[in-house]
Amino acid sequence: RLNANREFDHAMIPLPTVMHAPEFKPRPLAKFKSVDESVSEAKLNFFNYAKNITALLTKSTPLQMGQVTTLFEFILAAMDKRLRSTRRMEKKNSTIPDPVARWDFTSGDFTSANRFQLSFLHDSQDNLKRTLDLLGISFNVDLSKKCITLTRDKKALHVSDLRAALVDMEDIMERFVVIDYAAIIETMVESCSRVLGEKAAYLDEEGKGKTLQAYIANIRPQAIKFDSKQTANFRRQTEFRASTPTSSTSSPTILYPDLNTLDKTETDQLIQQFRCASKGQLMRKLVYHCAAMTSRAILRCLQSFTGQEDPEKYEWCAEHNSSYAAGSLFYVTCKSLPASRSFPSGFHCEVISCWLREAMQNWVSWSAETKVEYLRWRDSYGTSTPSLLGVTANAKTSSEFKQVMCVESCFNSSWALGLQLKFLYSRKGNMRKFDISEVPLSIRHRKGSRLPLLNSPVTIMRSQRDVECCDASNMPICYSSSV
Repeated sequence: RLNANREFDHAMIPLPTVMHAPEFKPRPLAKFKSVDESVSEAKLNFFNYAKNITALLTKSTPLQMGQVTTLFEFILAAMDKRLRSTRRMEKKNSTIPDPVARWDFTSGDFTSANRFQLSFLHDSQDNLKRTLDLLGISFNVDLSKKCITLTRDKKALHVSDLRAALVDMEDIMERFVVIDYAAIIETMVESCSRVLGEKAAYLDEEGKGKTLQAYIANIRPQAIKFDSKQTANFRRQTEFRASTPTSSTSSPTILYPDLNTLDKTETDQLIQQFRCASKGQLMRKLVYHCAAMTSRAILRCLQSFTGQEDPEKYEWCAEHNSSYAAGSLFYVTCKSLPASRSFPSGFHCEVISCWLREAMQNWVSWSAETKVEYLRWRDSYGTSTPSLLGVTANAKTSSEFKQVMCVESCFNSSWALGLQLKFLYSRKGNMRKFDISEVPLSIRHRKGSRLPLLNSPVTIMRSQRDVECCDASNMPICYSSSV
């Protein structure tokens, strides 16, 4: 029998070779300079160069290092809230000791975290632990107890320690990191083309022989060239925006500020414009900006693709529509290739968390009249043009309007994104001519600002799905709806 089996085995037809798909290799979006290219003798405030920074440059990535910096910012922001409250309760002349840097998520505590921050911690905690370990810091997170502590040499870090560490991280970013902003935009464009090709395939018939996915994939980034004579319009020059050519033979472009090409004067202006404390912090913010704003620029290009137009001079309806679905598209796109492999885990919620913080700052800084103008513009779906305080001519305020809109209308599901796209691009010609009753109730603007709700703490977390995707009825929810 053995011999017979062997003869049978030799006589068998060989099975075809299984061909596996090649492993996706993400394009590097940022890199560390070699040690020889940087001045390593400069002293740091908190870290040791030979012991910590050398390991960081050889075993981590710039984007993972950026997530650690974001964690430091979140903890310090939470501690600042607690310290401000302590100062109000205590006498003015009393001294407040340097407290331990501890992030508690307990209900009613001043350091409570919102759902975006919890999702960021949930997804990125492995990367955070590895990177912090290279820096000699132990990262202790217990989501069941809703608490985070940082220790070094078995001693808890205090607020002053964390402030010094944050300054060092931004200094390291400036001295050792090179960021390819064009590559970030191209990565997001490719991912957006896949998402929109699936979610809005019905728009292919609008492309006059070109599919929607092919049209988006052809969008190219272009660094902004500054006019030194137009210093008064620097903010408008640096605005991240789409440019759609009138000629059918030319490709749409996304204009962006490339920090690698700016001189010191222009960089300092951009630092002030983005409310940054250093160039290192600006570099990280521009990474978020390029990743998040690409989705908005693409939606602006789609208006040209589908033959829509806004006859109003400042095109506030077009600006509303491109901002309305931008947050949802960014969220879904970050989970699609190549973005899902190019950015570290938790990147999408990291960006939205920082986005929300800036939106809250904008909302608080606005006057009562500006808030009324924003809500009127938002609730009319762009058909009401803001007029008070010179908003139409104010580049700063108009940019803030669009940013707040992106955050307020951010959905966390591809299902909701599909509804938004269907509403936005189901009509041709004048986009101002529509019936507001056509907007599905589940994605319609609701009364009042929803930013405080978005920033409210999450006190119950059963799983990642509960935090990120669903409400109690297991239905997809919008971050801007009341839950």
